[in-house]
Amino acid sequence: MSAVQAMHRSILTLDTHVDIPWPDRGDFATGASSRCVDLPKMREGGMGAACLVAYVGQGPVSGAGHAAASAKALA
Repeated sequence: MSAVQAMHRSILTLDTHVDIPWPDRGDFATGASSRCVDLPKMREGGMGAACLVAYVGQGPVSGAGHAAASAKALA
């Protein structure tokens, strides 16, 4: 193992913004060649943690619109 690889393995590697397809395709845990990021790729690259982002389209900028977007993202 090179010094660079050893250093990478010794620190927390965190990706703070990973977009995921919506609706979820069900292949995040098993991996897919069509994905830029999935669990097998994260493990292979030594990723320690990630914040996954579920994009939902913009609706009305109102209380009801925000509630609908929140419900969709949490689903």
